This record gives sequence, structure tokens and C-alpha cells, in this order.
Amino acid sequence: MPQQERVHFDLASIQSASRATILSKIFEPGNELRMEYIPTGFPRLDGALGGGLTPGLTCLGAVSGVGKTTLAMQIAAQIAGSNRPVIVFSLEMSRNSLAVKELSRQTYLMTADRPSLAKDYNFLTSAAMDHLLPEERAVIEAANDKAIEQGIYVVDTDIMHSKGITANDIDNFIDDYLTVCRPDKTPVVIVDYLQIMPSPNDTLQERQAIDKNVGALRLTANNYHVPVIMISALNRESYADPVSLASFKGSGGIEYQCDTVLALQMSGIGIKNYNDQKVRCANPREVDLVVLKQRNGPVGITIPFRYYCRYSHFEETIKQPPQVTETAVREPQGITAPRAKRSGTKAPKRKTLV
Repeated sequence: MPQQERVHFDLASIQSASRATILSKIFEPGNELRMEYIPTGFPRLDGALGGGLTPGLTCLGAVSGVGKTTLAMQIAAQIAGSNRPVIVFSLEMSRNSLAVKELSRQTYLMTADRPSLAKDYNFLTSAAMDHLLPEERAVIEAANDKAIEQGIYVVDTDIMHSKGITANDIDNFIDDYLTVCRPDKTPVVIVDYLQIMPSPNDTLQERQAIDKNVGALRLTANNYHVPVIMISALNRESYADPVSLASFKGSGGIEYQCDTVLALQMSGIGIKNYNDQKVRCANPREVDLVVLKQRNGPVGITIPFRYYCRYSHFEETIKQPPQVTETAVREPQGITAPRAKRSGTKAPKRKTLV
């Protein structure tokens, strides 16, 4: 075995490792210890995360049909609306499909007083678009303008010339983006989804390949100092049981390498007489987002949402504060939920997150 070359440390590098040297910067504006928080556009989620997304690797998991891609894309739209670029690597859905889903969501948001004018994905991709009424066309055009304003880049397998999108491709794209497009503004990155990313090595078993890809995405997040949201499937046991870190399909790397782990589940799962089919047929669906891991914040927080799946839209449920399990770290977050904005209803009082 070749002998490893010895690394020598000079006085300056040794002193820079001193805790006194590190903490002497704590009161300096803009020092390297200051963390940038990027709001997701969901106030209660941002409160649970201490202010929003931070550089590092976040995993968002759910079983099929609960809306993990939809929630991630709505977060992307809400972040992009605040002049922060978002790059989405879509390994499953085409960029055309994702664009139409956002168009549908915008028509829903614009027609609260005229719900019949909201258009779903099926309508927007059908021959009915050739026979629009004037008011329908006006809504769709306004929604289209709104969606176009968003600074979202969607990279799908078509852009990658029909080959899979590897972790190395993602790293190279971000590097080129920061060099060519926006060196002044780091993007938020979304990867959809982990289990269909190509293996970095054909000799690896499925679990080994997943863990390697998780590690590679973590390195990308750290090297470019960007928030990376990695979407993951859950194992089959999670279709009937409440989510946990053990729910994540075929990987131990998610638990150990991700800075934050979030999971979506149907509300009421695991309780007596829970009926999954009935819950999934509801409109809107009641779903919960659970904070399973957070390196620098509380865990065990459950944030309830309403999921309008027809129009690809999530709303936080304002009526109750996020639930916290008995094992959660109960540290006050100091962020309150906004007042509800619904016509004809009285806004609830502000409630501070636990």
C-alpha cells in the first residue's frame, strides 16, 4: 500500500482552528457563521425550520399520491416569486407537464370568486383549449403571465438527450449556471426523485447506489452552498403506518447524510378505523407534513395542510398550531402564522408556533 503523503500545518492554519478565532466573528455583520434562511412561502413550515430553507440537503418523502412533487413545485414557485432562482431536476415528469400543472394552480388562485373558471391539467391539455370563452381565455392568459414571471429552470431527461440525470450531471449544471447565468445569486435546487436516479456505478446494489447518490447531492449542496431539496419515495410499510425515518425506501444514507428530513402523510393514518381510500377521495385531501430530522432545530412537529390535488395546490391549515410529539424539542421559534385571507370568513387569532 502506498504511503499517504503527510500534510503539514503552519501556525496560521493551526490558529484558525481555535474556537476563540471562530467565535470572535460572531458579532460581525455578514460573517461566515450567519446562516441565510430562504422562506418557502408557507409561514408555519418556515417557522418550524427556523425561518426557511438553508444551504444543505433536505429530503422530502411521501408515498405515491400524497403530493410530494406538487408540494415541492409549489415551494419552488413561491421561492421564485421572491426573486430567488430555482433549478428543478425532474427525472420523472417532463418540464411541459410541470409547467401546465403550475398554470392550473395559477388559474385556481385567480378565480376564488369564480371557481368555475379554474382549469385543471386535463382541460388545459385537451381540445377544449380551441374553443375558449372570452372570460376563460382571459384567466388562462393572466395565469400564464404569472407563471412565466417565475425564475424556474426545469431540467428533464429530454434536455439531457434522453439519458438519465446523474448526480454528476446535477453538479455540472449548477456549476455552469453559477458561472454563466447568476454568479451573484445562488439557486434553490430540487431533485425529483432519488430512487430513479441512475447508479453512479453499474456494479453497485440498489441500496448502495441510492446511498452514493445521497452523498453526492450532499457534497453538491455543501460545495456550492445551496439548499437542495431531494424528493424520495417511501417503503410499502408506510402506506398503512405513520411516517418515520425508517420509512425511507432502501437507504440508511438519508437518515445520516441529510440535514433535514420531512415527510408527507395522509392525516389520521395509523388511528383506529382509518380509511385510506376515503381520505384519498376527499376534496381537498387532509395531509400532514412531519419534521423527522433537523440538525439545528426541533423535530416531531406536524404541520397540517389541505391538498387540492385537482389544481396542484397546497394550503396550510391555520385553525391549529403545528402538533408536536412528546419527544420533540420544545424550543420557541418566535414566528407566528399569518391571518387567513378568505373572503367571507373571520381570520383566526395569531398563534405562536410551539
